[in-house]
Amino acid sequence: MAGGMDLAVLRQLVGGVLDDFARMWRHQDIGPECERLGLPESPPPDECSKRERVRRSLAALADPDLPMVAERIVMGTLPLSSGPAARFAIEDVLWADRGGPGIPKRTRREIARDL
Repeated sequence: MAGGMDLAVLRQLVGGVLDDFARMWRHQDIGPECERLGLPESPPPDECSKRERVRRSLAALADPDLPMVAERIVMGTLPLSSGPAARFAIEDVLWADRGGPGIPKRTRREIARDL
């Protein structure tokens, strides 16, 4: 585990987002998209479904590289079909080991609403 970051939870959250992405991508897009996100090479298209290709790529990802992939997903241009909740959950896990003052979720929501 990297600091206070829960890698098991982060892997689960990233996996959910990647499942959503797999539905949007074509088989020929999966290789370049995985590379863009920093994921290992996925299996060939004739070997399994799109979702399974992306899941296997994530399973092959080493734990130390997982936060980088999560950061790229959060900062990416693709919309998260699961909405802002998925993005906020990933950010919460990523930022768990960063020091600094704790800000209650209610306060963050109020500040975001006011902005």
